[in-house]
Amino acid sequence: MKKQFLSLTLVSTFRHLAFGLLSLFSPIYIFQIIFGVFSMEATVKVGVIGVLLYMLLFYLIKILTFPLAENFAFKLGFKNVIAISFLPFFLYLGFLILSEKHLYFLAFSAFFGGLQAGLFWFGYHGMFVKAVNEHSFGFHESICNSLGILTLLVTPILGSLLIFFFGFTSLFLTAGVFVLLAAVALVFAHRDKPLHDARFLTSFILFKK
Repeated sequence: MKKQFLSLTLVSTFRHLAFGLLSLFSPIYIFQIIFGVFSMEATVKVGVIGVLLYMLLFYLIKILTFPLAENFAFKLGFKNVIAISFLPFFLYLGFLILSEKHLYFLAFSAFFGGLQAGLFWFGYHGMFVKAVNEHSFGFHESICNSLGILTLLVTPILGSLLIFFFGFTSLFLTAGVFVLLAAVALVFAHRDKPLHDARFLTSFILFKK
């Protein structure tokens, strides 16, 4: 159990580092791309709308991915759901970089970004619940949350330096390296499957009642 928790903690921390960079600076990057496409008069309004539409699509796809992630979890286990999420992550990152030349790639980036987020967080939370003792759940969760908060102190400085000296692409590649480190940490976790009576839709229906 300790090994499983340590592995998940490393996965979570590296991924927080990656998405600390991406969540802070990708909206600026998207706004900058739109700034270069539209006229000066329309830039601010269109730029803000563009960023909002991007995030709306991202989170919509994330929510819609949960049933798919659940099916994968029952068939493959939580660990493999997390592993699968790394493929759409790099597609998300690739399309984000390519969108500098082709604006329509932002739609693909938002789609794959939401897909990887839905897969990852479903698998991660499923593994986390099974990796820790129910009596110490709050303690272990606080450790992960504390490390996540610490990454928020690092990423603004790191991201600013990367963009200032090397540009946005270097920031995206650095985020990719952090996710690769998360993938390496995941190797040391063992596979878990959810209970067969704990379906997402069933739980949602019961909750509504």
